[in-house]
Amino acid sequence: MSDIFPSTVWSQIRVGDDADRRRTAFSELVLRYGDPIRVWIRAAFRVQEDDASDLTQDFLSWVLESEFLTKADPSLGRFRAFLKTALRRYVIDDRRRQRAAKRGGGAHAVELADEVAPGESPEERLDLAWRASLVQRALAQVEEAMRADGRERAFALFRDYYVEPEEGVDYATLAAKHGISEVDVSNALARTKKRYRAELKAQVVESVQTAEDLEVELRWLFGKDGA
Repeated sequence: MSDIFPSTVWSQIRVGDDADRRRTAFSELVLRYGDPIRVWIRAAFRVQEDDASDLTQDFLSWVLESEFLTKADPSLGRFRAFLKTALRRYVIDDRRRQRAAKRGGGAHAVELADEVAPGESPEERLDLAWRASLVQRALAQVEEAMRADGRERAFALFRDYYVEPEEGVDYATLAAKHGISEVDVSNALARTKKRYRAELKAQVVESVQTAEDLEVELRWLFGKDGA
């Protein structure tokens, strides 16, 4: 397999019994995937934000500790698809625990909703949050790198045109705002956009195993595929 597919995510969650690696993996999973998972949980459970955060941490701990990982073959799927499967499995098991507790006279702190709210399914909401997380992470990486290169203005142009555009923004208004020519605006935007797309691709590569999976994720990410 090509070195372009480092299997970063899969290597992070296959940590075995190493306590230090487990703590590091847990922190990284919360940082990268906490928001999409919280969105999914809030769409599937009737819970407040604090409860959703607690359940997110419970789920990620389960991912690292359960035997589910021993049955998951990273060569057969993308991490996003794996995460959805794991979440569904977790909800099914949690629901069984709730029912068992009720039959035994116990009480569970969180009630699972029989139906989610109208609109997107929990999986669709996870996809949207996942996409937003990837975009924000890529933007942060590009901004940090360009600041280090002394190219703050080029990133500011990209932000003003693509990320936080004011109504009616065009090359002429950006040129006037930043004191450069429209040609310079065009060139800076093209270079920064290329850099941003490369960083976004790098973020996706970390969660796939094959060129085919990468193509599927990129089509989905750029709105050409709902997979």
